[in-house]
Amino acid sequence: MKRILLVDDDMEYAGEFKDFFSLSFEVTLLHSEKDFYEKFNPYSFDLIALDIRLNGKKEGLEILEHIKTENPFLPVIMITGYDSTDYYTEAISLGAEAYLNKKKFNLTAIKKVFDTILEKSSLAKQVSSLEKRIEVLEPRDIIGKSEKIRVLKEKIKMAAEDGKMTVLIKGETGVGKELVARNIHRIGIRQKGPFFTVMIAGMPGDVIYSELFGHEKGAFTSAYSKRRGVIEESHKGILFLDEIGELDMESQVKLLRVLEYQTFSRLGSNKEINVDVQFVAATNKDLEKRVQENKFREDLYFRLKAFEVDVPSLTERKEDIPQLSEYFLSKMLRAGRTTAKEFSADIMDIFLSYHWPGNIRELKNIIESLCTYARFKNKEIIDSGFVSYLEGIVIKKSQEAQKNHILELNYEKNLAITELRLIEKGIKMFGRKKTKLAEKLGYNDRFVLLRRIKRCFEKFPGLKEMFSNAYDLFFQ
Repeated sequence: MKRILLVDDDMEYAGEFKDFFSLSFEVTLLHSEKDFYEKFNPYSFDLIALDIRLNGKKEGLEILEHIKTENPFLPVIMITGYDSTDYYTEAISLGAEAYLNKKKFNLTAIKKVFDTILEKSSLAKQVSSLEKRIEVLEPRDIIGKSEKIRVLKEKIKMAAEDGKMTVLIKGETGVGKELVARNIHRIGIRQKGPFFTVMIAGMPGDVIYSELFGHEKGAFTSAYSKRRGVIEESHKGILFLDEIGELDMESQVKLLRVLEYQTFSRLGSNKEINVDVQFVAATNKDLEKRVQENKFREDLYFRLKAFEVDVPSLTERKEDIPQLSEYFLSKMLRAGRTTAKEFSADIMDIFLSYHWPGNIRELKNIIESLCTYARFKNKEIIDSGFVSYLEGIVIKKSQEAQKNHILELNYEKNLAITELRLIEKGIKMFGRKKTKLAEKLGYNDRFVLLRRIKRCFEKFPGLKEMFSNAYDLFFQ
């Protein structure tokens, strides 16, 4: 239910108001300026009805000005018995959405006004959110039919329908982590609320703190006015924190409190502000490793990892490459940026054999480059004639990567063989008691020894017959 606050010192009218509106709204009554300042929170209500004169003074207008300073999106309707042009003009200039006379508007008529203004307020928040973020021209939906994408879509749906859980999106650079966050917003229960993105990487600690939590006027030297942070701006919506692993330790402490209690205070203020925000974070870093390095708080890590969404790399979902390629091609065609209408089989073979270190972002950039080249050559098919153009972009990289991969595998295999030979020699010299064997071979304990054996055989199962004593030791 939407939450309405009425501030009015007319007890009889306030009682009638509550009886009528409680059928449709959650109603709170306050009767004085003192009560208001003690109990008001800028994100606790969806609409405020306010009398202009409280205790015979124009306190209502001062309250209106304070509300609009704290939360410009919060609609305020003046409901009063004073039919004054001066009051009307002043109230509207301060940001009131409407000025209603109690004697001329009954409660049924007032409810119609409330319903209209609440709908308008919701739209205004969405428009503001759109204006304040740079739209990335990517597909709205997740493209692909692979099993990994099917699982990803299921997780997106779970997070979207819940609307409360904190989500941690994990994946390599360029896989589309922000697209996942936007889809959680697009199909979820918070779709009518705002969506804000904060790119944390490269932002200094003091700047990110102010960006997230806002500040009061005079909080620091250059704070010439009050500033609302993106946590406030995201009220009723979703805040996407990209590269959360780069967040400074002080901000991590504050963020953990917001995640736990949905409350925070601006820099330079002790006043707690309650918000309703779903937090979605993303990282391409190993947060567990950063915890061990004392670069990320363990309690925040555990809070974030309660619901993890893994976005597969393009190499892990190569069966989706043809569909993604067709999408990016059709997008260029619709925009009038290419004459190309299809890919030949040999070009698609190159795409499927390449390892795509830059993931979907790299695929998109290469296709745009090919499409531009096709337009220059006035070609309708991106075919074998484009291979020479691709050589310096994809084929050369692919050959180098394959060579490096082979060298890396050979190096790892040689290490595994050397280690297993030492373990086999140790078994012959010291016997099969794992604790003693681990001590003699220089491992911390028998569990480390067993993990090393397991890793060698998992990576290179063909070594089992060559080192049967070590293999038997692990399973005995």
